[in-house]
Amino acid sequence: MLLVNGYAGLRIYGEALHFAPLLHDTWKGYTFKIHYRGCLLLVRVEKENTYYRLLRGKKLRIFHNGSALEITDRETIAANAA
Repeated sequence: MLLVNGYAGLRIYGEALHFAPLLHDTWKGYTFKIHYRGCLLLVRVEKENTYYRLLRGKKLRIFHNGSALEITDRETIAANAA
């Protein structure tokens, strides 16, 4: 949970997942999966981008550093680290 809530900055506001990911200076990246409201989301944080992929579910609305993203089934979205 430290990785997800701490470094990935995961919070739930209203009915949406909000991420504000950080990457430790010595890390190349990290990956985790999260189940939320019948969906399975894969999150991969790297130095330049964060990637969100919906592994299960039809559609999921999330927020990355305050910007809304809508991900559909099997789609991967890249969001800038900044």
